[in-house]
Amino acid sequence: MSRIENPFHQGELEIQALLNESEISKRNSRVIDTEILKGALNFIEQQKYFYIGSVDSLGNLHTSMIYGKQGFIKASQTQIVLDKDMIQSSFEDIFFKNVSSNPVVGSIFIELASRRRIRINGDFDLDTMTLQVKESYPNCPKFIQKRILHVEEKSVETQFDLDDQLNEESSNVIENSDTFFVSSGSTYLGLDTSHRGGKPGFVKVINNTTLKIPDYPGNSIYNTLGNFQANPSGSILFIDFINNTILQLSGKVTLEMSSKLDETKKYKIYWIFHIKLVSKTTIGNKLSWEFLDPSPLNPIIIE
Repeated sequence: MSRIENPFHQGELEIQALLNESEISKRNSRVIDTEILKGALNFIEQQKYFYIGSVDSLGNLHTSMIYGKQGFIKASQTQIVLDKDMIQSSFEDIFFKNVSSNPVVGSIFIELASRRRIRINGDFDLDTMTLQVKESYPNCPKFIQKRILHVEEKSVETQFDLDDQLNEESSNVIENSDTFFVSSGSTYLGLDTSHRGGKPGFVKVINNTTLKIPDYPGNSIYNTLGNFQANPSGSILFIDFINNTILQLSGKVTLEMSSKLDETKKYKIYWIFHIKLVSKTTIGNKLSWEFLDPSPLNPIIIE
């Protein structure tokens, strides 16, 4: 194992300093490594799904959900290998096109039911279906709503719809969401994919091309915000857990800093997501989600 001595780029350092959290960020960065912890390997191999960010030929970021039969993921400390024959998500997903020309990815392996997660970033080889690990670290269980995913064996036709803005149906999905996944990246250290959660309604739809999102306190490392500080490109993935649709948004982010803490003292920053591309994937009854309970740490929503 080899801990990364200087894991932060300039954008992350700027955000950490702005929020007076440089020292705690430095201490917490000790979990960032060039290899996966041995204790996490079994956890990763047990997963039926994970989320991964990639970049298209125009520089747009995309967040994808890859899912399959139990056992489709094999992990060592230096690489993750996917069994192509056991993948059940569609190969029409833009992820597979993106990595054919740009291998840089950022992923998060998360088990919503246990609130465990680990981030793994590196390069993906499409020919061997292998993610070569460059950076790995665990995350805390904050703001994760407990759910169990059931993947059906039956084959269901997948439908894709593309647009450059939200319609009423997509807006309703977002406004009722308690979970999403976000990919960001810098020109310094590659891509990163992270989880965000809160009470339904914590993401505000300002109009059909704009979202407003509070950034709740996490591990004080500020990878996502730091990436946005350095590079405004971003991507968000929402899941309609009831109707089995996946909403992928690509666009640009601007950060909105609060002049003071709100009364909850739960967040200091909002980020404004300017939508450039909307992709909706309808996956029928191939997946079913069982809701268990919300995170006890979800902040109240400030209008």
